[in-house]
Amino acid sequence: MALAEIKTLLALMGAPDSDCSAANDLVDRHIQDLDQQIKSLERLKAQLIRLRKKCAYGGRADSCGILKGLIDRQVCGCLAPTENEKEGAFS
Repeated sequence: MALAEIKTLLALMGAPDSDCSAANDLVDRHIQDLDQQIKSLERLKAQLIRLRKKCAYGGRADSCGILKGLIDRQVCGCLAPTENEKEGAFS
């Protein structure tokens, strides 16, 4: 949660007679943000697993499937930037 969100919740705590729908909305938005981050991390994990399978043994760096995949970004298309990466949005 961002500092501004925490301040909002604290302000609501200081006004016990106020409507708590703002708190519900804030938490709902935060849950949605977390869902998106989890999906993004799951995609990243899958990409890394596919990339890891390209180099199953130790050896010379010039024959490493991982390094080659990073260079040509063609490992099953798995290294294409996600929407979050394109937007620089990882909070």
